[in-house]
Amino acid sequence: MEPVLACVAGVLLGLRVNVLALVPTAIATATAYLAVNVLSGRSLLFDLSGLAIMIASTQAGYFVGLTGRDVYGGLVHRLTHGDTKRV
Repeated sequence: MEPVLACVAGVLLGLRVNVLALVPTAIATATAYLAVNVLSGRSLLFDLSGLAIMIASTQAGYFVGLTGRDVYGGLVHRLTHGDTKRV
């Protein structure tokens, strides 16, 4: 479930912000993920593999958001300003 949420967060980041947003997001994700797993007593190998999956899914979602940015912008414009008058 966590990789899906990370991918959705990446899509939202891709729709709204630039590339430098991935660095603080990856750091925050790593800090939170490692803190939760260390406090619950899991092994370090399990932590690192799960962390790699979380960061990779966030980046994949980010690139999906980047590719859908134009379509999303056109949809939002159409919904807020009405239909276009193109022939």
